[in-house]
Amino acid sequence: MLSKLLSASGNINAEHLLSFPQKDYLTCTKSFVAVAPLLQHTNYNVLYNDSLIQDSESLFFDNVVPVKSSWQSEDHNMQQYFVISFLSKGLSQCASFDNEHLFRFFLENYQNHRSNFKNALRVEMNVADLNEFLMAKESEHNEVILKPDPCHHKIPVHIYTRIMERIPVEYKQLLHIDTPERVERIQMTLESRYNSTCRKGNFNIMTKPGLLKFAKSGILSEHLEGLPPRIIE
Repeated sequence: MLSKLLSASGNINAEHLLSFPQKDYLTCTKSFVAVAPLLQHTNYNVLYNDSLIQDSESLFFDNVVPVKSSWQSEDHNMQQYFVISFLSKGLSQCASFDNEHLFRFFLENYQNHRSNFKNALRVEMNVADLNEFLMAKESEHNEVILKPDPCHHKIPVHIYTRIMERIPVEYKQLLHIDTPERVERIQMTLESRYNSTCRKGNFNIMTKPGLLKFAKSGILSEHLEGLPPRIIE
């Protein structure tokens, strides 16, 4: 449902609270696989909790989605609120109302529950900062990649050197690679990340259709706007 809504309009914002309990690898894997397609949307935010919360408040908000909608009608600002429950052992329910104070009751309880969760990596970073952040993580921990095609850091650096020559000037500024110093910084971090991809303990699981699509188009599934297709040599 979220995937369809976020794809339909840029005016929709969604926030998701996920449970990633420590050492429950099956639950963590299932949750990640389920939400991975949503991470491509900039208007989607995800927070997580790595411990089990068993109070009644947690149980309530595990199955409830508060929704606020607004629109313009004949010079009037209109608002409609919904509280949707998804029940695994019963009929799902939806309450609709236009009372802002009633909605604030649900919202403030949600915010209190939200305080138990940590923000995932959804903050804005330029490409150089993001590369260095990931380089540090990859040098300290083993990684498991589950996606249809390779990640950016699985591509040899000499291919990126040719790609940078074909990036339009306006996108070079947007990606913060518009000076020789910034280009050198990107190349150094990408080379370091590429060299760590084959370290012992790393796992890469990709699909045949995804690899074939990448071989034909030269475009990764997490393609950055303004980046030309990669030419595999």
